[in-house]
Amino acid sequence: MIDAIHKLTERETAGDPISGLKWTRKTTDKIARQLRRLGIAVGRNTVGRLLRQMKYSLRTNRKKISAGSTSDRDRQFRYLCRQRDQFEKRGDPILSVDAKKRELIGNFKNPGVKWERSSTEVNDHDFRSAAKGIGIPYGIYDTQANRGCVFLGTSHETSAFAVSCLRRWWQIEGHNLYPQSRHILILADTGGGNVTARCLETRNSAATVRWPGTAHHRFSLSIRRFQMESHRASPVQPDQQKLGSRTSGQL
Repeated sequence: MIDAIHKLTERETAGDPISGLKWTRKTTDKIARQLRRLGIAVGRNTVGRLLRQMKYSLRTNRKKISAGSTSDRDRQFRYLCRQRDQFEKRGDPILSVDAKKRELIGNFKNPGVKWERSSTEVNDHDFRSAAKGIGIPYGIYDTQANRGCVFLGTSHETSAFAVSCLRRWWQIEGHNLYPQSRHILILADTGGGNVTARCLETRNSAATVRWPGTAHHRFSLSIRRFQMESHRASPVQPDQQKLGSRTSGQL
């Protein structure tokens, strides 16, 4: 029977040459049906047990195939570094921004832990109908001050929402940290609400917003985008990932 299984999976098998583990793209049901056609009466559970004896194991998909990089990737990073140096020398703020996936607002489970004497009880299912609404977290990280904040929207991820978050950041922190500044450098990736057209729309929208403390000054926003394959180089990414992994409270 093992020889028959080996023949059936020979062209559907991959493996690790170091550990000796192997895996096949065929399911135990399919292998069992093919064995029965060969006159071997066997069930899927027996096939699974025999596969483990043959050093097969269950495996999930793994993201390892790179999409490649453009020829001017290094040139882009050097340009971004020069831009950041210019703003740092002038004492102007550099903001890394990004919106994360929508979250249900209500008594729902979130990954992460917090100190408690007992676990907090939440809904057993994450049904949209049980939510009070949808929350869109928008992160802004100030690389100069090494400070970050997250704003929560309840409508849609639009350019108006992005401008509203930036304006709110200026009201809360920006005008106190950078009272003389009239220029902001914004670093964003090219996904979701940060695509090229929306970036341009955001810059145009921001020019029409009356920002506190700048009534008699024109406020200039410079938007610089990371290429799609380089989005994890955005400074805000690691901090938002840490926040998401540590947060267990309900929105």
